[in-house]
Amino acid sequence: MPTKEELDRAKRYEWSSPPRYDYVPADRLSFSIDTNSRWSSKVVWAEKKGPRLESRLPDVLTTFERWAVIDAERNEAERRAEIAKRERQEREDEIVRQAYTEHALRQQLIADLEAWELNGRLDRYLA
Repeated sequence: MPTKEELDRAKRYEWSSPPRYDYVPADRLSFSIDTNSRWSSKVVWAEKKGPRLESRLPDVLTTFERWAVIDAERNEAERRAEIAKRERQEREDEIVRQAYTEHALRQQLIADLEAWELNGRLDRYLA
C-alpha cells in the first residue's frame, strides 16, 4: 500500500507514481498478536534491515502458544473459583435452611406450649 507521502507526490507530479512493490525492507510489513491477557496486550514483529520477517515466525508461534497456556490456566483458575463459590453458597444455603427450620419448630413449640397452658387454665377454671 502506498504511503500518504507517496500519494501526495503522485498528485503533484504526474510522472511519479508510487512503487507497486517494495524491494527492500520498508518497515511496512509486520506480525502483530493482540490479546486480552493480563500480562501483555500486543506484540509486534516489524520488517527491519536485520533478520527477515519470515525468520521471526517461530517467535510468533512461541508467543502465541505461551499466551494460549496462560489463557488456559486463567480459565481453569476461574472455573475452580466458580466451583468454590458455588459450594460455599450451597453450604450457606444449608445453614440458613437449618436455622429457618429450627426457628419454625421453636415457634410451633411455643404456640403448642401456650395452647397447653391455656387448656390447663380452662380445665382448672371449669373444675
